[in-house]
Amino acid sequence: MESVLHAGNEFCRGAENLDDAKTDLALGKGIRMIAGQTEEMFADCQRGKSSIRVSTLIEKMLAVKDNIEYGIASAERTTKRMEDMKEKLLLIDFRNALERSLYQLNVVPVEANGAVFDPYIHEAVHIEETDLVEENRVVSVVQKGYFFGEKLYRPARVVVSKEPVPREACEDEGWDSYDGETIGGR
Repeated sequence: MESVLHAGNEFCRGAENLDDAKTDLALGKGIRMIAGQTEEMFADCQRGKSSIRVSTLIEKMLAVKDNIEYGIASAERTTKRMEDMKEKLLLIDFRNALERSLYQLNVVPVEANGAVFDPYIHEAVHIEETDLVEENRVVSVVQKGYFFGEKLYRPARVVVSKEPVPREACEDEGWDSYDGETIGGR
């Protein structure tokens, strides 16, 4: 836990020292928001309170980690400037420290990408018609899931594959049109 406290403090210090003139506006706002979440997460720990429940701490750590993941993905999509590399590394370093601490608490991710959909550990949030993978496979992960020891702590929120409806089947049924997602009237 000490390593994540240290990494959290380093992250918050880094967030305070961001140069607004050189930092992408959205990336800077995201880092400051995560730093606020981090300070809240560590408030009880830093005050020496031992009464914080492990599940509460894990939930807060996962919320921060999720936001870091979203921040890194967003930065990769929207920001290609070398000047923002420091901010990306700040996010990545803190994410890695959180992952190590969660692992030490016996919190491990649910394997999902490419796996056969399992309703006991996956929550389907969307179904995607595709012929690129077998039916009933996880195509992508919207939010990672986690086990706490042997018990499912949070299911992985996933997109699941479905075999596409052949165009001929739509025509045989007398549907006016088929665009791959919606079906027109008869």
